[in-house]
Amino acid sequence: MPPNKLPPGKPPGTHKNFKKVDNIKEMYTFSTVLGKGSFGEVRKAFNVRAEVDCAVKVIRKKAISSHQILVDLMKNELKVLE
Repeated sequence: MPPNKLPPGKPPGTHKNFKKVDNIKEMYTFSTVLGKGSFGEVRKAFNVRAEVDCAVKVIRKKAISSHQILVDLMKNELKVLE
């Protein structure tokens, strides 16, 4: 399958094991900012379902949608996480 193409029946907003979440605050309780980057910030969080501490990268959609190069960089970052 060509890169960046979804398998048949795969909903938009889904990337391999990643999926779009309508309300992230139902899944995580957020606390301190651990770091900031060009797309957003990384926050310490608590995964409510798994009952574990974790780090969540919060991405500002407006920050990446303004320039195609940023969209491409974000896609590359997602590939690294696969």
